[in-house]
Amino acid sequence: MNKPIVFIGPTIDRADAASMLDGDFRPPAALGDVLRAARESPPAIGIVDGFFHRVPAVWHKEILFAMRGGVAVFGAASMGALRAAELHRFGMVGVGEVFKAYAAGMLEDDDEVAVAHADGSLNFRRTSEAMVNIRATLEKAERCSVIGKQTRARLESIAKSLFYPDRVWPAIIQLARDARLPAMEIERLAAWLPTNQVDRKREDAVAMLAAIRDFVASPERSISAPEPVHTILWQALLDQERMRDDIAVLEELKLDPRRFDELFDREGAIRAEAIRQLPDYEQILRRAFRKRSLDGDGCDEPGRDELMRWFFEERLGGWPRDIEGFLRVRGWTSEEGVTAIARREYRWRMGRGGR
Repeated sequence: MNKPIVFIGPTIDRADAASMLDGDFRPPAALGDVLRAARESPPAIGIVDGFFHRVPAVWHKEILFAMRGGVAVFGAASMGALRAAELHRFGMVGVGEVFKAYAAGMLEDDDEVAVAHADGSLNFRRTSEAMVNIRATLEKAERCSVIGKQTRARLESIAKSLFYPDRVWPAIIQLARDARLPAMEIERLAAWLPTNQVDRKREDAVAMLAAIRDFVASPERSISAPEPVHTILWQALLDQERMRDDIAVLEELKLDPRRFDELFDREGAIRAEAIRQLPDYEQILRRAFRKRSLDGDGCDEPGRDELMRWFFEERLGGWPRDIEGFLRVRGWTSEEGVTAIARREYRWRMGRGGR
């Protein structure tokens, strides 16, 4: 059975998440990602983190599409909590305190969960603090008599006034000093913070992973959702994704010289209709999806020369007579690109037992 697909980023570390759930962990969700994940028919999809601001965010209709297809969709902590608060009445499962606060109307602004973070090469390490975490930490500080009620309210106001990438504790503490908040309380808070901060978003993400684990293990699972209303924009997204599917299948066929050659017409152009008519189109597409999620763990990869020898001699059945023509017709025009394709194939064959 396919693994549940979970979109995570700065909220929880991939290694930590993998220790809690046997899942397929992917970067923060953006427009189209949930739609593509649903095409893989996982038992569940979990959304913790999602892109926004400079990247189109995941659409509500993608989630409805997934649930309509029988895939349970869970949300928590960040973008997942926002979407779950909006769609829980239609069957999306919200988990955690952040979701509850949004669903109850106690939180409304998207910036409550927004953080700045590094890219995937640095494991999406966050560089600012979420407002929901700041609120939870200040509430704890008040309970522990580190600060008083009025100081907590003033600190929340200071933090909220900052643009989300600028919400870091040193800046908040300095602004509190500049505002002449009670000095003893602020200095006590500054000393207390390093070992007492509350990571509410991570707590909720952990709870969601546990909920997905329990759901997948349950012998009785049923999902239902209303059909997404068909609009021009929704059709455009479906058409766009179908084109991406065709390209993914074509890239797979490039690794099968005989079948790839059969796609050309007499003028030497690819027959697009021939791709969609393949009897094993969906099987090839699922394989392409699975390859995209490879992380390379668990296999020792050879050096470039040995990798190229394996790729051409063992994977492709031998070195072609016209190597330049072979590469050109496939659009493999750069050495780096061919190496990346070969490495992914090696990981697929050796690291995950691909067939």
